[in-house]
Amino acid sequence: MRFLSSALLFSPFLIVSAVHADDVETIEVRAERNRLLASELADNNTKALAVFDTATVKSTWAEWLAVDPSAHLNGQGGLLQSYSVRGFSRARIRTEVDGVPIITDRRAGNSASFISPVLIERIDLQKGPSSTLYGSDAMGGVINLVSTQFETNQVSASWQSNDQYKELGLLLGNETIQTGLSYRHANDAEAANNTALNTGFEQFGGLVKWSSTMNGINVNASWLPSLAKNIGKSSSQYPAERIVDYPEELHSVSQVALQKDNDWYLKLFHHYQNWDTDTLRVGSRQNTTNYQSHTLGGLALMSTQWLAGEGRIGVDWLSRKGVDIRDTEMSLTGEVNYHKKVVDAAQDNYALFSDLHWQIDTIKVSVGARFDVIEQRQHISEAVTESKVDDHQLNGSFAIEHNFSADHQLRFEWGTGFRFPTLSELYFEGETPRGTTIGNANLVPEQSQGSQLRWLAQLAPNWQMNAEAYYYNLDNYIERYDINDDVRSYRNLDSARIYGAELSLAWQGTSTKFRPWSMVLSGQYQKGETDEGQILADLLPAKITWHTDWRGEDWQGDSFTWTNQLTWQLSQTSIGSGEVRRDNNFVWNMSLEKPLSSDVTLSVYGKNLTDSDHFTTADEDAPYTVGRSFGAKLTISFN
Repeated sequence: MRFLSSALLFSPFLIVSAVHADDVETIEVRAERNRLLASELADNNTKALAVFDTATVKSTWAEWLAVDPSAHLNGQGGLLQSYSVRGFSRARIRTEVDGVPIITDRRAGNSASFISPVLIERIDLQKGPSSTLYGSDAMGGVINLVSTQFETNQVSASWQSNDQYKELGLLLGNETIQTGLSYRHANDAEAANNTALNTGFEQFGGLVKWSSTMNGINVNASWLPSLAKNIGKSSSQYPAERIVDYPEELHSVSQVALQKDNDWYLKLFHHYQNWDTDTLRVGSRQNTTNYQSHTLGGLALMSTQWLAGEGRIGVDWLSRKGVDIRDTEMSLTGEVNYHKKVVDAAQDNYALFSDLHWQIDTIKVSVGARFDVIEQRQHISEAVTESKVDDHQLNGSFAIEHNFSADHQLRFEWGTGFRFPTLSELYFEGETPRGTTIGNANLVPEQSQGSQLRWLAQLAPNWQMNAEAYYYNLDNYIERYDINDDVRSYRNLDSARIYGAELSLAWQGTSTKFRPWSMVLSGQYQKGETDEGQILADLLPAKITWHTDWRGEDWQGDSFTWTNQLTWQLSQTSIGSGEVRRDNNFVWNMSLEKPLSSDVTLSVYGKNLTDSDHFTTADEDAPYTVGRSFGAKLTISFN
């Protein structure tokens, strides 16, 4: 078929297949769990973010995701910048690395920026009612970073102005084993108005991947270690009121998986993390938070045939052990005011899920169900919060898809979703970079009922369209609110709704004159509010993005690729708790990539060429965005 699969039209990573030579290239990549079995068993609105601008270096995964019309930056800035998808943020977005869930207990949301882009091949993004398959933390979608798969050797070096960002990468591999090393360093950047931004960091990363086939069973394993130092957290309070840094951050992500054809699949994983936070309240005191935890679990899947349909049944296990958070407060003279353990918790989540798919001529029908049981425990005997929470959830989904012709496809999805409160939301009682935060052990799980309608169309031989509209009803929405100027807590809202639309148009030149050109025009608009009319926080601002590519030849007949991206972000006047109004802004990014030989490629780029001095998000503590920056990247392949 000639239409784009899902809303991939211009999302970020890896072009996997192509339509007719005169049509726009399409992307068909499945998220981690959707690749376990044959692709026909797993069509539930998963997209791959194909990096449009591979020549441009981006230090955070939030920057990569923001290319998609449904995604935006969230919270404060720096390397650990978090993100939102369709207005769902924080723990409502499930982040994975090679299918391993990343749960960091940061109130701003999970971030996988401890992994260098040098070691990642693509991002898979699943939007829509996805909790039936992935469980808690996936109400708004699933983001899976897929580590690099390569069989050649490569070395790369990048540099950019403003923050003097430097990145070195080395990849060595063959069909059995791949290894990678990365080093990144950045100084503090400046905004367009010369405001200092606390964005510096230093990071070392590695990758080891191994795969083989034994007695008909495919075996693969991977390990991603990372060590970072002196990570700045940028905010509007820096440096006059509050200075926040992460002196050290250690991560280790590992997994091993076995698969027998399309019959069964087994996976075990582990993520260890250990990091510190230093918060200096200028003229007052200094707080240090020490954090460590283990996340481990497994997944077992088996294909099934039932009621004339094909599907699978699976068991999911996710456990969190040794979640340990300690808080130390010191006076400016070095005296210890207190040292205490604020969280000593654990969590076990078990689930049984299944889905079935039927193909009837041009109509495809899918149904799914998932049952979760969870136990969350706080071990601190002197804690004022309750020590144990037990809960369970049953959810389901339905989808129907009809191909009216080779050029038009209509798909409707409906599903229920949920999110258990995080351990921090339940039990944390201590200091954070934003101030004092008090957990609420009486929180109940969030619930959602979501629906989505998608129309994919080939409007002409060189024009394609992807239009999506969605609507979510939310119950028991967990909101972070201010008790006073320096104390925050959490509460459940009775009910709320999030709704919006996304549109993408793609054009590919077909004539001799315009064949080198391609263009993408995309945008989104959404609203979110409670039944009482209160605006929800973390909603996406309306935005329009125009992306163009020109793949041409210079005067010597050598090829090059020129990329241009313009983004208009409309003003935010409807704001939620903890947010402030923001003006509209216009950002221009551009890059040029040129092969110097068959093995050497040079890229140069410019970011924020308009030197816009807008804020990164509507968050009341959000910093200015980084000012105009230029950079270069050199990549060399070798045997």
